[in-house]
Amino acid sequence: MSSQAGDALRRDLSGDLATLPPGGHVTVVEPGAAGAAAFRIERDGRGAAHVRRSEFAAERDVSGAAVRIAVPAGEEPAAAELVRRITAIRQDARPYVLDGEDAAALIADVTAALPIPHGYGLLVARADPADGRVRLSSEPLFPRGARRGATVELSVRSEAENRLVFAVVTRGPEPGLLSAASAVLPAGAHRVRAELDGPGAVRFASPAGLVPDPRTVAELTAAVPTRLDAGRQVHLVCAVEVAGPAARVAARLDCAERVALAADRSLRGRLRVGLIGYGSHHRGAADGVVVTDWRSDTGEALRSLSRFGAADLGYPRAAQVEDVLAEVLSRVGADPGPGRTVLLLIGDRPPHPPAPDGDVVRCPRRHDWRSLLGELEARPDVALAAVRDQPAAPGGAAWARIGGAVLKPLDTVDADALAAQLGLTAPPSGGIPVPLAC
Repeated sequence: MSSQAGDALRRDLSGDLATLPPGGHVTVVEPGAAGAAAFRIERDGRGAAHVRRSEFAAERDVSGAAVRIAVPAGEEPAAAELVRRITAIRQDARPYVLDGEDAAALIADVTAALPIPHGYGLLVARADPADGRVRLSSEPLFPRGARRGATVELSVRSEAENRLVFAVVTRGPEPGLLSAASAVLPAGAHRVRAELDGPGAVRFASPAGLVPDPRTVAELTAAVPTRLDAGRQVHLVCAVEVAGPAARVAARLDCAERVALAADRSLRGRLRVGLIGYGSHHRGAADGVVVTDWRSDTGEALRSLSRFGAADLGYPRAAQVEDVLAEVLSRVGADPGPGRTVLLLIGDRPPHPPAPDGDVVRCPRRHDWRSLLGELEARPDVALAAVRDQPAAPGGAAWARIGGAVLKPLDTVDADALAAQLGLTAPPSGGIPVPLAC
């Protein structure tokens, strides 16, 4: 049962700690028959209070933003000299006579009841609906100023049965991990109920069975796949230069087949494949690229791919790359489809320029490959990559722009690694260690 003096100490100590600057501390001195104790109270960047108890030494312990003296009732005469010495050093120090109250328990009660200085959030993953990329963020739990006893409920989900980590993080200028606990949960939606036990302390009433988890935010971040295509279709368009030496054309076709098979093994029926063959411009009605499939199942597309053969090289300095870009842009613009489109160009010669450029002739159709590429790059549902016979050969600047960060040499390309880099492989079951935001 608190006394009037105990209530006053609670009120004053709460005010001291609420305005405590970073790196500061408050001291509470408790005189006793066996000697005086000093409680040094600090708050970290998360708002949690840390209390260190030691034997009182005047020179060391009469310090801090405030000094409070908790005198047990009945000890006033014995404590009078100590109070006099402390107040001589710190004129703002104030004694409080606690009737039947323990200083340590009172301090614990005060620190637990402090408002939190920054909002707290739950670490969650969010999958971009346009491109399936997974990003970590925090779902709000408690706002700045919330106090012990505040509760919140929210919904999250899991794509597969998995050990999910419920990590509480600060949402202030110095975000950091407060706590982490995990449990194995089935796929589907889950209701989360959290209660604030005080600064730096969040307790989960549900889901049940949570146990402390040692992983850090960095470890959780490293374990999150870059992309989530849960249940969505992925559209791989392989545009292959089919003109040139037969061995080179065969190697390009083989690369397209290997990437498609790698994606199909992982996506399990969610892959659709398009095939485009291109080469040199030929004057006449059949001067366009050849589209044999657009959204076919993998087996059907690979049967079509097996019928491709090598054509004459024709004009040696450029190929119909710009026509491929125009064709793909036209088709995805007219019918974007239910999932992402990945355009993989496999060839050697660079695109024709929109106007004569030195000894490279213009595109007969006047396509501007840079403008077309820019339109495709601006679409969040389209990703581009390129495999070139020799990336450093003349015309490499155009190929570097087309492939972006994903430009590979034909002779050494790893089809499985390329498929994974392009998000053409599904994350392993249970691969996301934190809940997905609903």
